[in-house]
Amino acid sequence: MSERPGSYAVLRLPLYRRFLAAAISYSVGMWTFQTVLVWVVLEQTGSAGAVSLLLICLTVSWLLISLPAGILADRYDLRRLMLIGQGVAACAMAGAAIATLAGVMSLGVAMVALFVLGIFDGLSGVPAMVFVGRLVEPRLMAGAIGLSSLQYGFGRILGGLMTGLLVSLIGAGPTIALAAALLGVSALIVFTLPSLRRAETSPGRARLGDLTAAVRWVGASRPSIAIMVLGLCAAVFIYSYFTMLPILAQDILGAGSAGLGFLTSAGGVGILVGSLVTDVVGRRIGRGRAVVVTLLLAALAYAALGVSTVLPLSLVLTGAMTIGVGIYRVTSQLLLQHLAPARMRGRVLAVFELSFWGTYPLGTLAAGRLADRFGGPAVIVSFALLTVLASGVVLIFARSLVRLDVDRDGQIVPDRRRLGGPVDLAPAAPSAPTAPVE
Repeated sequence: MSERPGSYAVLRLPLYRRFLAAAISYSVGMWTFQTVLVWVVLEQTGSAGAVSLLLICLTVSWLLISLPAGILADRYDLRRLMLIGQGVAACAMAGAAIATLAGVMSLGVAMVALFVLGIFDGLSGVPAMVFVGRLVEPRLMAGAIGLSSLQYGFGRILGGLMTGLLVSLIGAGPTIALAAALLGVSALIVFTLPSLRRAETSPGRARLGDLTAAVRWVGASRPSIAIMVLGLCAAVFIYSYFTMLPILAQDILGAGSAGLGFLTSAGGVGILVGSLVTDVVGRRIGRGRAVVVTLLLAALAYAALGVSTVLPLSLVLTGAMTIGVGIYRVTSQLLLQHLAPARMRGRVLAVFELSFWGTYPLGTLAAGRLADRFGGPAVIVSFALLTVLASGVVLIFARSLVRLDVDRDGQIVPDRRRLGGPVDLAPAAPSAPTAPVE
């Protein structure tokens, strides 16, 4: 058995560092853009429901594109798909900047802008998940996928700070233009990355059967079903914090746009820390156990955030919550990539993203409407407690998830007490990631 590489060994690879730089630039631009629009609409309407509508538009567009993007990722050049998605997303941001500078930005315009952005963000995002898994050898995959979430940490930190400071200094329009430029920088870096050979054995036109095969595979894998169901719990309840942060900043903490920027950045710090320790935590307690434990810890931190009235404490709790959800999400994606055959990883990840973001609007809409009626704190505490309850019910019926782990060679094992033992978790055994074509 080969020696197990360190959690950060993948950073020695120049191609991976280049990919990570592009991902960080893209994420900073995306978070800056979203935060600006949320704040502009909140100032115009003063409604949490309006904010939830913005996030739903972004999510619905992801739902429409995620499955087609997963099919395309298994059959076509991943780099080309990423370039198309990022390029058009940058153009959509530039259009929103023009609308803001012209004084015609409204709730309706913002909804259209985020809908278009979400379509092409999904076209880039799903292939990017598969790309990072194929870019490295199997034993480095855990570190590569874990550290790839650095993009979200830096995106939240820099995007939040940029929004809070730049909107007050230069206005919303120029800040959106800067976000579009960052997406352009990301696309330029992606252009320098290599193409990857397809893992699909029968390349050609995408078919509906490609998707149904992935759904059948998920249905035959009990751990994958458990991961999907836990994703539904997180999407409906915990991820409502996207809607709640502006409400907490304005109504509970009285901190204004600067407070929202600080809360957003605190979430980014949590994601950054989480990305650095995801592989470490997974090695220490097991990947399957990490999925469950970190989701529950995130729920507890979210409940405490709901009753906090002090900004410094709220910043700490936001960071703790996003550490938990960051490790939970990345570890879930890692397990699915290890469980799934290489030829259908894009489709399996797309099914996971569809189930996750398909239920997310329900929680977001409910959180916004309920917060307008009962207040943000009551909604947050209730949603956090429902997450704990639902997770406990899932675990009663799917204990095999807690025992899952990944061995030194990057292979999935059904019980961390038998690392290196036989694997029989899915209908087809995973094949090796494809190597880059120089």
